[in-house]
Amino acid sequence: MRVRPARALIGWDPRGADLCAALGRDADVGDAARVEALRALACLRDPRAADLCADLCAQPALSATHRTWMAILLVSLGDPRGADQYALLAADARLGLARRRRLIRTLGRLPFTRAGDLCAELAVVARQMREVRAAAVEALLHRCPDARAVSLAAALSVETTADRA
Repeated sequence: MRVRPARALIGWDPRGADLCAALGRDADVGDAARVEALRALACLRDPRAADLCADLCAQPALSATHRTWMAILLVSLGDPRGADQYALLAADARLGLARRRRLIRTLGRLPFTRAGDLCAELAVVARQMREVRAAAVEALLHRCPDARAVSLAAALSVETTADRA
């Protein structure tokens, strides 16, 4: 309930942004409320928003849903750390395959050069599920069908289970 009044205050008083920043930092506030406060701060294009989002992403107890929101906010702010967050989520074996594929597809469409490199990294990590690696190759091919992408696709298509051991 503390976020709603702080968010409402934003349009009327500069303290609203300060309150949202403080709520985004406050570990005693629930994760959903912290995310909501940072969403309000990001909408303002407040310079503190990106660092606060990145800090919240780094907290291991934060749920995948909230980490995804932080990645979305980072990307919306033009911060390349959003691409790193998408890659970390896509590599998280605790998440379902469909969700991981969606994350990889989004990663492949991000406007950061690093996003292509992250797709390539996901494609070559042997401990990743083959389906995750294939999704990363597809995203890389859609992004930029260069020699690296073609080579990774060719290698993955002929790889056997014994090759991965």
